[in-house]
Amino acid sequence: MFTGENSAAEASQVKLTVTAKAGVADEVVALTLAHPDGRRLPDWTPGSHVDVVLMVKKKPL
Repeated sequence: MFTGENSAAEASQVKLTVTAKAGVADEVVALTLAHPDGRRLPDWTPGSHVDVVLMVKKKPL
């Protein structure tokens, strides 16, 4: 989920789709995320972050 800060007291959450996965080192992957509706994600700003919640499934991402 993407958590974007709209204000200090308000946060929004969006479930994103993994569109690409690349192995970059042992046990490290880079994920490309996109909005499921194709909408543009907010621009990066200092202090921005994305909380990633992984759902355990029987197949790899």
